Amino acid sequence: MARQRATRLEPQSRDLNRTREKILAAALTEFSAKGFAGARVDAIARRARVNKRMLYYCFGAKQDLYREILRRKIADRAGFIESTPDDFAGALAHIYLSGGTDIEFIRLMEWEAIESGGRKCIAEDERRARERENFLRWLGERLAGSAVSPVVPVRSRSRLNTTVRIGAAVHRGRSFNKPSQLQ
Repeated sequence: MARQRATRLEPQSRDLNRTREKILAAALTEFSAKGFAGARVDAIARRARVNKRMLYYCFGAKQDLYREILRRKIADRAGFIESTPDDFAGALAHIYLSGGTDIEFIRLMEWEAIESGGRKCIAEDERRARERENFLRWLGERLAGSAVSPVVPVRSRSRLNTTVRIGAAVHRGRSFNKPSQLQ
């Protein structure tokens, strides 16, 4: 009788970064499809092919996982702002054409608008600060070579922030009657 050799399967090497990326990809798909409230941690873990304990080990709570996805998506969009052309018509075309290409980001924002019910969104203050910083950096770069000073006075900065908020509110299809509704 011939003796059968038992073949040993090499254990898969564990790579925490690769596991985190798998979880993030699965979570992005789940959150963009179902929103924060509808997404389930067990579904994310199943989609990533990890157990829930590993998901919690890597990211803590569901809200922390969502924050990381938003942080990455907003960081991606910072490059989008920086690549905006200098001329107004080119900038509008760039914003229109590039703004709608990241369907997952658009769906995340739509879910937030639906789920927030007028309350602050998750990490909203952090996001606003980061977006404002990116925009003002972009504006400063554009004004650096012009006759207009890149240093925006405090009073003008307030008007600029209000203008940006109005534009964002109109873009999201919101209507308002008082400036306090922009907060």
